[in-house]
Amino acid sequence: MARGLNGSANGSSRWLGGQGGVEARRPGGESNLPPEVIDALPAVVGVHTLIPENRRSAQTLGAEREGHGIVIDDEGLVVTIGYLIMEAATVTVKDGEGRELDARIVGYDYESGFGLVRTIVPPPARPMAFGDSDSLSLRSEAYVAGVGGEKATLKVKVAGRREFAGYWEYLLDNAIFTVPAYPLWGGSALVGMDGTLLGVGSLLVQEALGPGAPAFPGNMYVPINRLKPIFSELVETGRLSTPARPWLGLYTVEHMGQLVVGGNSPNEFDETGRTGLQIAAVNGNLQIAAILIKASAHLDTRDRLGNTALHYATDRNHVEMAQLLLDVGATVDPENKNGMTPLMIAASRGNILIVQALLAKGANPRKLDFTGRDALGWAADSRRPAVVQALQRAQAKR
Repeated sequence: MARGLNGSANGSSRWLGGQGGVEARRPGGESNLPPEVIDALPAVVGVHTLIPENRRSAQTLGAEREGHGIVIDDEGLVVTIGYLIMEAATVTVKDGEGRELDARIVGYDYESGFGLVRTIVPPPARPMAFGDSDSLSLRSEAYVAGVGGEKATLKVKVAGRREFAGYWEYLLDNAIFTVPAYPLWGGSALVGMDGTLLGVGSLLVQEALGPGAPAFPGNMYVPINRLKPIFSELVETGRLSTPARPWLGLYTVEHMGQLVVGGNSPNEFDETGRTGLQIAAVNGNLQIAAILIKASAHLDTRDRLGNTALHYATDRNHVEMAQLLLDVGATVDPENKNGMTPLMIAASRGNILIVQALLAKGANPRKLDFTGRDALGWAADSRRPAVVQALQRAQAKR
């Protein structure tokens, strides 16, 4: 399992000199590169993005990012590596002649790592065609190119085709590892001898030769064949229709053949606004909830529907989860966007144990939702006689 260093900070679109690149021309002006590769190079462009500083990825990937992209159609569609455009408010594409073009995000797929942007005005470059990344095997030769033409091009060999797993819960089954290392890897193009696009640059890795081999720096490229099955949907809708995979906020690392938790970010949230603790509450996973609580997870974070972890534990009838959240200090009467509290939800579900636990912690049985119903009204409407009696006694004490 290769370990990667995120390349967004150093994946600059500015070529810093000839270090590591091919000698673009022999004495006399003849190029070292195959004609097909030379013809493809103008399709490689620079990508510059600005990200609001309050976005969560700005803390790790930076609020300003630079890298590369590849023009892949006549209407300014550019494929790049997704972390360059993640949460970006502004996207600018720069061609090999230095022209800057405003662009917008078209799509981003976390699973594969690909990102798509489209320039408002198409750049004057012939699109680079997709190749067959499955044709690359150990010791195959190819070229890596960034914006800048021949001087920003490096001849490489494939050091391996194998699984890559990132600590941020990213997995590629058949990643491409190349050597030597290309210094400006983020979004760079892996170009075949026939001038077609075989992969997009993702990372600098220190173990490019693979497990058991001496440490040797190289790059990891996402195979272009990984994009082909999802390309049309990504262009049309901006994302895939497959179910979201929420992140629990745990960073895992491999250590001596074992997978261990190396760190945590307990208050990260998925696209619905749910944190790891809320997801654990949905599933009734007490062990995960305990880990997140110990790591200072926020107990009362609300998702886009206004629900807290206690709302979800109650809704799913997870008695032990609800009790755990109450015992560690979760707010007992939070209201979601419908004005419903956990007590109302428990009453509608007829869960007497959760109703009793909430009342014991001071839940207000007279509180009204936006329809004017209290918990007793919900219990009565749902025909929950045991809960009705418990709530009547609780109201009598108020």
